Amino acid sequence: MWLLLLDTPGSMGDPFAGTPPEAASGRRVETTAEIKFDGARQAFLDYVAGLPPADPVAVFAFSSSAELVFEGRAG
Repeated sequence: MWLLLLDTPGSMGDPFAGTPPEAASGRRVETTAEIKFDGARQAFLDYVAGLPPADPVAVFAFSSSAELVFEGRAG
């Protein structure tokens, strides 16, 4: 089972600012989105689309507490 955690601070509604950091960890994802949440949402959907469709997935959103927002198959 894949457990996916989405950090949802209020700043996710802000536009990107400044120069993007270097991808030293190899975990950087390019986006054309102007708002942080829109870029994160697209990166998340792209990641899940790459999982085997039959794999079970549980998605939790959190800021001060966690909430289960989806439970099912990756497909």
